[in-house]
Amino acid sequence: MSAADPLSASASAYMKRLVDYNVPKGKLNRGLTVIEAARAIKGSLDFDDYRRAAVLGWCVEWLQAFFLVADDIMDASETRRGQACWYKLPDVQLKSATRFRTASRSLAAGTPT
Repeated sequence: MSAADPLSASASAYMKRLVDYNVPKGKLNRGLTVIEAARAIKGSLDFDDYRRAAVLGWCVEWLQAFFLVADDIMDASETRRGQACWYKLPDVQLKSATRFRTASRSLAAGTPT
């Protein structure tokens, strides 16, 4: 672990798996809406503005994924988007609630994952 990467290698790998499993399976319309809203406000976006809007859009998608995992836990759901719910995976189980809280705190603090 270094100052540039405050997560251990195993935590980083877990976070990557968590994001890959939970975030991109949806329509991604919330994240894309952030970019379109930025365009509507500014008229056009240069590279830096587009990048900022895209990063914010991904943050919104992460937040939505968090809400869906939390909802699945509360409702004791079995599947989400055609696959087993994240917390139902044998190596995840309800550890996901704690890890998602950690992920959301890292995201809110701007800590790289």
